[in-house]
Amino acid sequence: MKISKRLEYGLDFLLALGLRWPDYGTVAEIAERNQSPHKFLEAVASDLRKSGLVDVKRGSGGGYRLALEIKEISLLDVLSALEPEWRSVERRDSNASQTEKALNHFLEEAQSKIHETASQISLSQLIDEYRKNNVIMYHI
Repeated sequence: MKISKRLEYGLDFLLALGLRWPDYGTVAEIAERNQSPHKFLEAVASDLRKSGLVDVKRGSGGGYRLALEIKEISLLDVLSALEPEWRSVERRDSNASQTEKALNHFLEEAQSKIHETASQISLSQLIDEYRKNNVIMYHI
């Protein structure tokens, strides 16, 4: 499965905000730390705000923060915000052949299962994975 840069940067951004919850973080500092393009990350943050996943606070001490607890944000929420084609199942032509109808039904069922699975994956799992892989190991 190929992951778009948009989704990758969006997950990076949400991870950074989740790690600093409930504090705010700016796009500039997150972009610098993650070595992400600032303008691109700003557009991603804007889409996440429009979808209700992050809040923005203007002025000194402001920036972005999660609008929900990290365990309440699913992978499907992020996909829907950043990858519009995930929002709905595409309906096919009713004049299709029997083979095309079977294939279309099969693909719609597969997409439904993917949506179901993605809705059950919480971004808290991403934070847990990050913390698990960034434990400092001491050897004697």
